[in-house]
Amino acid sequence: METIDNAGNPYKCGLFALSGDGIHNGHLDIIVRASTMCERLIVLVTFNLEKDKGMFGWYEREQMAKKAIALRGLTNVEVKVSHGLTVDVYFEHNCDVYFRGVRNQQDREAELKQERLNCLIQRGMNVVMLDTNPELELISSTVLKGFISVNVIPEGFAPTFVTAAIERRVSKEIRIGVVGRIASGKTTFVDRLKSALWAERFNGGLADFHGEVINFDELIRALYAEKSEGAQAIRERLAELFGSVVLTPDRSDVNRVALKSVLFLDSSKQALNEINELTKPHVMRLYRAALRQLRANRSPGMEGDVTVVLVEGAMLVEHGMTHLVSHRIVSVESDPELHARLMEKRHISKEASEAVLAKQWSFDRKDEELQRLIREGGYGFHLRYDNAFGENDASIKAFAEKLLREVTSG
Repeated sequence: METIDNAGNPYKCGLFALSGDGIHNGHLDIIVRASTMCERLIVLVTFNLEKDKGMFGWYEREQMAKKAIALRGLTNVEVKVSHGLTVDVYFEHNCDVYFRGVRNQQDREAELKQERLNCLIQRGMNVVMLDTNPELELISSTVLKGFISVNVIPEGFAPTFVTAAIERRVSKEIRIGVVGRIASGKTTFVDRLKSALWAERFNGGLADFHGEVINFDELIRALYAEKSEGAQAIRERLAELFGSVVLTPDRSDVNRVALKSVLFLDSSKQALNEINELTKPHVMRLYRAALRQLRANRSPGMEGDVTVVLVEGAMLVEHGMTHLVSHRIVSVESDPELHARLMEKRHISKEASEAVLAKQWSFDRKDEELQRLIREGGYGFHLRYDNAFGENDASIKAFAEKLLREVTSG
């Protein structure tokens, strides 16, 4: 057995086998490198005795592998499925190299043992071990599914379409981000959309789906008032950065009006970035807690339902958090009349509005970023809802139906 990196003389036909129960970027890194070392590479989705109780069926695994490889633009790679022995596939297709990825010494020893076992069946396999990229060595299908089961969607672990499929299988949830610039009416829209999903469920139009809401602004508000050591540390740090005026007199909560004034005056966005860095770990733990609570609240009659979780967060795109919802985003845009009415209702001055808008992206800029992420991950959508003053329930119902068609078609 030879041990090389991604250099070496090209081979005629290579073979790389995997169980494929959630193909990930560790697999894809090996596939990309192996494809440069041979004229033709066969990726074999095969039976693994240690992973026989997989999450996905054979056809699903095959289609996932094909899609992931296509996203990488590999033209000399083909995917095959076999319930038989890898060594048989190797000789059937006249392969001259069998690639294996190794993450550590334990993997290497396991591969050496497997090579010896293969030799008991048939000698003649040329095995080449490729060392895993150190940045990817912690990735495995088991780890990926484990993270998702506890509401962690790790970036860079797998294509988005894979993480979305695992998430739906594990949690029976479809998370959709709802974003919108200041005074777009997104909170009212989210509440009405949730009601429309429930109404259609009972009318039979969207059977087996229902809607719930998680609002990031409410999570931040809860964090600022939380009676915990971690929350108090945040409050004290905010006071150090911006003065005690941003806290209530007893320092048990944040004076959000005063804090917003600080953000309005900061044209450099430095204050906003500092607050995001400070609060993000805590907001994410509250987000995960909210998801757990949604599941705990499901009634016995809803066990087979798919929960559409509407995740409202004005700047999910700007803050690079759309992976939390698998790049499924609805942008709420308000017409001038509605925007003016909402500004007046909330007592938001023109100066304050302009300061906030300067920190938020336009629809076109968000769309450009989202389309890039969707292309790279092979999954997601960006829908626009134009919110007008006097909008009726029929328009929300129509949008709910459009949204579910988009979700189910993915």
